[in-house]
Amino acid sequence: MNFLKLYSFFLFFLLFTFCIEAKGQEVIFTNPIDGTNPNTSNPYTVGQTVNSNITVTGIGRGSGINGTNANNRYNANSWNLNFDLTDCFTFTITPNSGYEVDFFSFVYSSQRSGTGPVNFAFRSSIDGFASNIGSPIEAGTTIDLSGITYQNITSPIEFRVYAWGGNNIAGTYSINEFTFNGTVSCIPPVADVPTNVTACDSYTLPALTVGSYFTGSGGTGTPLFAGNNITSTQTIYVFAQNGT
Repeated sequence: MNFLKLYSFFLFFLLFTFCIEAKGQEVIFTNPIDGTNPNTSNPYTVGQTVNSNITVTGIGRGSGINGTNANNRYNANSWNLNFDLTDCFTFTITPNSGYEVDFFSFVYSSQRSGTGPVNFAFRSSIDGFASNIGSPIEAGTTIDLSGITYQNITSPIEFRVYAWGGNNIAGTYSINEFTFNGTVSCIPPVADVPTNVTACDSYTLPALTVGSYFTGSGGTGTPLFAGNNITSTQTIYVFAQNGT
């Protein structure tokens, strides 16, 4: 009985194709927060710019604080005098299927009223919001996210800015603008293409995240598609391409 030889050369070379959407640091999610009383929306999404290969919630607030009017910033009061996990501004970023996020930094500006919070923390869902990231301050700063913990993110991740310790819960604190920098990349596909399949068994080509099947070399032969059933002896070539 003849064996069907399926030579999937792409399994090595695809790791070096142009899979990355943008090389180096780029803005993947940002909002200047311009407008009249943005606090009336929870979350607030107006004016945000988002990489096309992720989805985001916008900037929202935890259940322990209340929105309060102020133009051109996302403002809130009722900040607890002691640290409270529900007193926070929150952002959730979800990579699209087949993509991963490598974070670089979170850059933001903020402000407090005279009786507003004086202590601040930045945390993520990676460890259940247990550990502080960087050293946020009253006026805002740049938080480094380039460590290994925030690389190769393929599932939803939530970041939170906490505040507490003011003189009065009527005091306010706001995020005035923010930007997440990083890289969004497609994940190289791994297709389960066996070396030998008997012709009478038949074999159905698996789906590819990136790439195309051909029966001719150089990508110039007859195109095949995921789901094609192979029942005769033939060599299958798999090619990746960048963009369209």
